[in-house]
Amino acid sequence: MQNSGYAVTSTSTSGYKIFYPSQMDGNHPIITWGNGTGAPTFSYKALLRHLASWGFVVVASNSSMTQSGKEMVGGIDYLIKENSKSGSTFYKMLDTDSVGTTGHSQGGGGAVNAAKDDRVICTAPLASSPAQIKKVKCPIFIVAGSADNIISANLVRSMCYTPATTPTIFGIIQGLNHSGFVGNGGQSMRICDCMVPVSSTG
Repeated sequence: MQNSGYAVTSTSTSGYKIFYPSQMDGNHPIITWGNGTGAPTFSYKALLRHLASWGFVVVASNSSMTQSGKEMVGGIDYLIKENSKSGSTFYKMLDTDSVGTTGHSQGGGGAVNAAKDDRVICTAPLASSPAQIKKVKCPIFIVAGSADNIISANLVRSMCYTPATTPTIFGIIQGLNHSGFVGNGGQSMRICDCMVPVSSTG
């Protein structure tokens, strides 16, 4: 799989929007996405297309109530079935052993809760609402915004970073508020230049 530069195509299925490389060459990892409260999937389109341009197949629940993580797990189920279905766009194109979760706000909490699924190997919640972080067994990359006055960086630190029991990194995007994650995820393509990482003891 290439490192970047894929053209991206999207398609819709019942309850989900899927973003994927236009020319798939096999072994593409899966990302399942959760929207923030009341936010439609298309409001995160730039971020989801960006992820797909790196070779991921991104399945985004159209629900704006994703806290439980059930919709996100359903997206994993759907793509794994499609990977085994002759005639599917995704037939034998997916790395079903490489599944990640991410999402914003309520969807960030959903990403954490969905990461309790044994098929998930990593999770990256954005400005996450409270979730069952102690039950996550995979590595975690937590992101918050320094100017977020809805789910503050300090709140994310106390709710998600401090209770985590697995290898965890906490990053703060300087100057980003809560709605700044909408669209392109707060300049996600420059995230390493913007964050202050803090490694856990996991």
